Amino acid sequence: MMITSARFFLLSLAFLSAFSAKDVSAERLALVIGNDKYQSIPALLKAGEDAKSMGQVLKNAGFRVTSLQNATYREIVKSVDKFSREIKPDDQAVFFFAGHGVQLKSGNYILPVDVDAENESMVERTSYSLDDITFLLGRHKSGFQLIIVDACRDNPFPTKTRSFGNTRGLIPVEPVKGQMVMYSASRGQQALDRLGPNDRDKNGVFTRKLISKLSQKGLSALQVIRDVQDEVEELAATVNHDQRPAVYNESRGDFYFFGPPKNKGASQINPDSAFWQDVKAIGNLEAFDAYLTTYPKGRYVSLARAYASKLRAVITPNTNAERNALKNEMEFWDEVKKRNSIASFSEYVNLYPSGFFVSVADDYLQLLDSEIAIATIEKYASAEDMVSIERDKKVFAASKKRIENEDRARMSLAKKLSRLDIPTF
Repeated sequence: MMITSARFFLLSLAFLSAFSAKDVSAERLALVIGNDKYQSIPALLKAGEDAKSMGQVLKNAGFRVTSLQNATYREIVKSVDKFSREIKPDDQAVFFFAGHGVQLKSGNYILPVDVDAENESMVERTSYSLDDITFLLGRHKSGFQLIIVDACRDNPFPTKTRSFGNTRGLIPVEPVKGQMVMYSASRGQQALDRLGPNDRDKNGVFTRKLISKLSQKGLSALQVIRDVQDEVEELAATVNHDQRPAVYNESRGDFYFFGPPKNKGASQINPDSAFWQDVKAIGNLEAFDAYLTTYPKGRYVSLARAYASKLRAVITPNTNAERNALKNEMEFWDEVKKRNSIASFSEYVNLYPSGFFVSVADDYLQLLDSEIAIATIEKYASAEDMVSIERDKKVFAASKKRIENEDRARMSLAKKLSRLDIPTF
């Protein structure tokens, strides 16, 4: 297996465009791309308007904005390379993409309007890797970098295999120091364009909340992101949809789009919101119940009740037979993990398509695919390509740790459920 020509091209750009900054003044720079009119996959309704709205807000905040509408692969490659070379130390940079995106075995990709959708290999060759974006932008010790990807919509490809863009959402990314990366939805979720047929807002659910928060004075970038996460989740819940933007943060210090607060020392996060963040991170029944007990009139009571009720409805065994069945499934799951192969995890998914550990099994399958891909690419890689490979290994290691933690948490909960009757609301 050889590394794709696209990958070689991007890597060569990265090394040939080394930038030595002698300029003195810091700037605000932004690259904004909105793709609606795809040639070989379904078109989108609001990506173009999302990009236009985002570009205007950034202009208002003092950014020098480069905007692209319905960009081809060549246009994206050229614009990202030019944008990365313009970034100097201490600059603030924002990259925004609205359009189709997809997770393949080799990583996350944003799709140009002329993407070749014939097969997975052609999609990879004619799309732009998010890893390459974080790498190219992260070469410079800029003051602040924000990468926003509103591309977690439905899979645009006809599904033929598990690996061909067959999951909603994008896999986690590992930003470089100084970067913050935000997806419009978490892994496994679909980002909504609209709330329903009567939703006349020109922007998608994620972007309308993002531009609203970005326009508020005195909010740090981190507070903007946290508020957007909560508000998108609440808005999506009104139509019984799960959507919470994902954030991966390696930025340093505070960054404000429209000036710091008058009382900069005052906390911008109330205890209710801070507690809710911890509850969401844990994500089990006990955590949601703890929130309801601690904040019975809190901002997130409705969400906490909905999540807790949903968990109980899906996973709580109500009879001895169901508890025994869960015990048998747990024993089989232990055997599957001992074998630790694509065949064993696939067997579990086939036997338990709605099983307690099916989401974790899917994650393990993705992990094994990635492990094979990395090992194969490394075998044929040049010395220059090892920079990208080492970054991929770090992302892989972080993903593996997250999956193992999730597995342990679900096993712990399964053990409790196999022994206890948990009352419903």
